[in-house]
Amino acid sequence: MKHETRNQRRRRRIRFWIMLAACLIVTVAAASTMVQAAAESSQSTAEEYLQEIGAENAQRAALADLYKEWEDGNN
Repeated sequence: MKHETRNQRRRRRIRFWIMLAACLIVTVAAASTMVQAAAESSQSTAEEYLQEIGAENAQRAALADLYKEWEDGNN
């Protein structure tokens, strides 16, 4: 096996684990937000719900930007 091929496989494997970790972090953050919101009030207004969704989307966008920046630095 060529050295280049091994490096490419290694980079793909590392990229996979980083994406998996990012997905798990986002999932835990979303679950935590939902549990916290449920504990505070059983019925939230539409405005509060939209704010929560906006926060989750902002987290996902920040993680995607961070991953893209990391990927650009490694290519």
